[in-house]
Amino acid sequence: MQRCKAYGAGWVCGRTPNEVTFASSEYCTGHYKQKWEGKPFTPIREAGRSKGKCTASGDDWRCEREVVSRKLCNAHYIQKYRSKKPFIVFKPARKKASRGTSCSLGWCRRPSASVEGLCGPHWTQRYRVQELRPLVTRRTKAELRAIEESGEAECVMCNKVHPLEEFHRNQGAYRSTGRYCSSCRAAKARAARFGVQPAFFVALFEVQGGVCAVCRTDTPGHYDWHVDHDHSCCPMGGRSCGRCIRGLVCAACNTRALPWYESLPEELKNFELLNDYLKNPPAQKVTIRS
Repeated sequence: MQRCKAYGAGWVCGRTPNEVTFASSEYCTGHYKQKWEGKPFTPIREAGRSKGKCTASGDDWRCEREVVSRKLCNAHYIQKYRSKKPFIVFKPARKKASRGTSCSLGWCRRPSASVEGLCGPHWTQRYRVQELRPLVTRRTKAELRAIEESGEAECVMCNKVHPLEEFHRNQGAYRSTGRYCSSCRAAKARAARFGVQPAFFVALFEVQGGVCAVCRTDTPGHYDWHVDHDHSCCPMGGRSCGRCIRGLVCAACNTRALPWYESLPEELKNFELLNDYLKNPPAQKVTIRS
């Protein structure tokens, strides 16, 4: 019986003929590839043979999966490969649930994807420390037809019913109505620009007491409150990191008061109200971020 002739210190391959590649009559597929690439022969891992437990661990957990490569299981090997860093803080791998179970949230009908009972998207929301909220699904033609007849729809963000004029309309082959009203759509766009969730600005406005963070006025001045952030961290015109946001201010404070005060020399910055705002901005009290 023909067997692979590759060997090394303390081992001999000896794979059976049905594992020998058609390109070589002396070596199996794995060792033929090693010889073609000019590499020294190393043992080929047999499928199904355990190499021990995964070495990934954290503060209060340790992975119990079987090793696939480099002393890591498949999930943690992918984490290390995607990080492309010499040192990585591993995250726990999601455990799969048994088939036939549904999401533990009563209003979600998706199949469960983890032993905690949550489906994949809701497990991701909890993993990111986000509020567990319903998932946006595509409307059927019957639902769109009913919306057209009623002349109004419910926004999935504010849960309020608005006229169809408040929603984005797709002028395609079949007119579809957007999921978000005009105000919520603008809030989502602003949150995406500053790298936070829409709920961040709601919580920030509650921390400020519903007024400007600087002059304490309850009138924004223009159409909406301005987002003040540290321009030394993220310049204007681009996407913000979200960590340099300081507060919601009125138009006058954002366009005149703060730029003028920040341009003064350090010896002239003796206004305690603005100094306190710049050193302890209200956005630091909000825990909701991305």
